[in-house]
Amino acid sequence: MSNLDNVHPSCQAFVKVVEELLKARRTELNQGQRSFAKWSDVPKTFRYNQFVELVYPSYKALRSGKLKRPPDRAMIRYIADYLECDGEERARLITAAGHHSVLVSPSPEESELFLADARKTLAFLSLPAYVLNHYWDVLDANDHLLKLLGMTRAQLGASLNEMRNVIQLIFDPRSPIYRALYCDHDTWEMTARRHIVGFKLQNRYCETDPELEKRLARFRELPNFSEYWDKIDIYTDLEYTYSDQTPHYVTTMYAANGRKVRIQTLFIFSNYNFLNYNQALQVVAWQPFDAESCAVFRELGIPIPEVYHQEMGVEDNRMMDDQVLDAA
Repeated sequence: MSNLDNVHPSCQAFVKVVEELLKARRTELNQGQRSFAKWSDVPKTFRYNQFVELVYPSYKALRSGKLKRPPDRAMIRYIADYLECDGEERARLITAAGHHSVLVSPSPEESELFLADARKTLAFLSLPAYVLNHYWDVLDANDHLLKLLGMTRAQLGASLNEMRNVIQLIFDPRSPIYRALYCDHDTWEMTARRHIVGFKLQNRYCETDPELEKRLARFRELPNFSEYWDKIDIYTDLEYTYSDQTPHYVTTMYAANGRKVRIQTLFIFSNYNFLNYNQALQVVAWQPFDAESCAVFRELGIPIPEVYHQEMGVEDNRMMDDQVLDAA
């Protein structure tokens, strides 16, 4: 189907790209250049009828001219997933639909306002926590995180001046986070893989963003980064490696006292804007995963909520204080 006469002018570029990609995928499939995959438990054929039935039912109306605008960004993402698009193809789809392939970043004034709001959220948290932008640059951290890592605020500031990004902190052997995470290679690798997946997911529609490209170029100078970045594909069958005892979403690391802790990461969005999500800042908190990790937090002076005392069998801080006073 190549005749675009009936398609509304605002949709013609989008339809042209979709049908070019459908044809390319069918050719690749027939020539054995692309492995067979399923969509909703049905083998993909990349044919028009399957695309309409399983992916974008409104495409027929779009093709006939009844619809006069391309789909929204969420549907384009869904279509791109079905078509197994790479970064360049996704950018073509987004642009053809009249959307910006690079989302508009906030102005410096807006950034300062957003950071001020994120710091308010940070101040309320009794967990170790820090603030990220959508590039995963660390913008600030609370005192509980400093206690967990055994750092002063001056040391944190000096470290962030040199290596501010989470990805760099994980892959750069000079960083304090790398040293804390490297309990053993398998543990570090699981954490590194998971963070690459998360970073790719959050920035998967900003492939032509010069700020993202600048960071990726810097990351590629780090040991092992390119190997993991190039082989991990979030649109195929990524498998996490994890033991029965430690789920893949739990990070194991060394605390400031030399003891291992297991933490679960929590994300809180500040100033979330559904129309331009990359203006949002994230407050990332580290929650202890088990009783042993709660005990380490307590030893370092990080408060443990009452619910942890009840559910995990962690001894109450007040009880410990009374015992110290009695012994004195």
